[in-house]
Amino acid sequence: MNNTLQELTEQVTKWIEVYFPAICAGLMAAAISILMDIRAGEPPKRTATGGVICGLVVTGCYSFAIFLGMPPEAGIFFGAYVGFRGADNIKETFVSIGNSIRNRKMGGAGNANKQ
Repeated sequence: MNNTLQELTEQVTKWIEVYFPAICAGLMAAAISILMDIRAGEPPKRTATGGVICGLVVTGCYSFAIFLGMPPEAGIFFGAYVGFRGADNIKETFVSIGNSIRNRKMGGAGNANKQ
């Protein structure tokens, strides 16, 4: 039993070592988002969910940033930026990107006036 616990501890340690920059970026985004929401006087439930959303978005986008050639340390800056913007602004950004892609596929700016 002790040997299994030791192996599990080694595996978890190796996993943390490999993904440490992504974990730090997610934690940075969550912490800054939570602090910004507390400063703005948001309710605790909204503050907590906004922090979790920002942390997950950054953790999810981190591998894409690495794919684009950014150094792993840049993830911390990206996490701070997303946390500062907050979950609502990140949502609006993704929605506007989706709308612009949809408008291009549907024939340009003619469909944008229907909204």
